[in-house]
Amino acid sequence: RSSPRRMVHARGFRCVSGASVGYAKPQAAARQGVPARGRSRGKSGSGVSWVATKRPHVLEEVGRSGLGPKPSGNSPSRDVSRKCGIIGIYKTQGLASFELYEGLLMLQHRGQDSAGMVTTDWSRFVEKKENGLVKDVFHSKTVMDKLPGNVGIGHVRYPTAGTASALEAQPFFVNSPLGIFLIHNGNITNTESLRDRLQGSKSFFNRCLRTDSDSEVLLNVWADAIHRAHQEYLLKHGIGQAGKNVDLQKQIVTKIVFEAGKELMQKVKGAYSCIALVKGVGLVGFRDPNGIRPLVLGKRRTKVDGVEKDEYILASEDCAFGPIGYDRVRDVNPGEMVIINEDGELISSMCADK
Repeated sequence: RSSPRRMVHARGFRCVSGASVGYAKPQAAARQGVPARGRSRGKSGSGVSWVATKRPHVLEEVGRSGLGPKPSGNSPSRDVSRKCGIIGIYKTQGLASFELYEGLLMLQHRGQDSAGMVTTDWSRFVEKKENGLVKDVFHSKTVMDKLPGNVGIGHVRYPTAGTASALEAQPFFVNSPLGIFLIHNGNITNTESLRDRLQGSKSFFNRCLRTDSDSEVLLNVWADAIHRAHQEYLLKHGIGQAGKNVDLQKQIVTKIVFEAGKELMQKVKGAYSCIALVKGVGLVGFRDPNGIRPLVLGKRRTKVDGVEKDEYILASEDCAFGPIGYDRVRDVNPGEMVIINEDGELISSMCADK
């Protein structure tokens, strides 16, 4: 191999109060983006315990990231140690923001350029994103308390296509259709042709793209496909021009989103795992037909008024699951889209052939 490997490990701390995860106390290794999980031991305190989480040895390939020398000769430079981290959480009650923060710390090794988060109670969405590490962007409990809602998504980024501008920190947002926040891990290979299509007459709308990011292109391709699928549904069922203002049932809107996912996967080439919040639909996750980028589904059981209900998590890696009490269920399949709707029901559909 042209690039050497080395072993790294570190320790991290997280604050646990009672049964809920509190605001995490980051440490030097987390600032450097070292992955975390493993056994833990606690230190007693007054009402709050600081848990030291021993992080296992992790093999990393070393390339342009600065951890080792560049490949010599004419061989292409290959930076496989850099990638984005994505996470989405659906809770039945309580704030999702603190668990998203904890999960992002566990994924910090996947990107150190920027961090972002969006949370919602489905009536409004609140966004916070900046350049910097997770502990710098979400630097206080005051900041975290301004992110209400029981559902949310979070992202740590390295630049894929575009620049390191704070404008390109994720999530990205489109207001129409429905209102979609999206986070993306991967690299789209036909970005320019898609961009030309979106900004030309072949698009449902001549869309305005604000950045050079391939993630924004992917989001707008999906949004354009949802518009197209919506129009096809209206025509198919004989709903005229005036019918555009009718409220479609949530099951129908979900079906439209799945249909748009099929169009997206036909048009977009490259590697992508995505998580999105779609107003009126739910928490959505999908993966490219070749399964190049990882996306994992997790679950835990909780009681609400004495009734057991499921809570869900989607993430790049299951190392984010354990510290916040989720169990791994399975990988999201290549070409699959999963939706956890606003009522907490898990629905899935294959949008591309294997």
